[in-house]
Amino acid sequence: MQHPKVQEAAAPLGTRVIASPEVVRFIRERGGRLFIQADRHRCCGGSGVVLLDATTEPPVGGSFLRLEADGFELLLDLSIGQVPDELSIVLRGRRRRRLEAFW
Repeated sequence: MQHPKVQEAAAPLGTRVIASPEVVRFIRERGGRLFIQADRHRCCGGSGVVLLDATTEPPVGGSFLRLEADGFELLLDLSIGQVPDELSIVLRGRRRRRLEAFW
C-alpha cells in the first residue's frame, strides 16, 4: 500500500477551518487526522460551493498539504489546485456518522 505524501505549508496560509466541538471530537477519536480530497462524484450544481471528500482514513497515494486546524491535523489534497480562505467541516448521519467538507 502506498502511503500519502505530506508536505508542510511553506508559510501560514490563513485558511479558516470551521468545525464544531463535536466534529473535532469525532476526528480526534479516529486518530486526529482529516484528509480532504476533491469529490469526483458530486456536482456543485453551479452553487459556487465546492464539495469535498473528508475522511479520517488515509487514502492510497496522493500528495497532501498539512494545514493548521484547532485540535486536529488537516491534510488537503494538492490536486484540488487551490487552498481555500475558509473550509467548513460538518458531521452528517445519525446511524452512520460521516464527515463532509466544503468551501
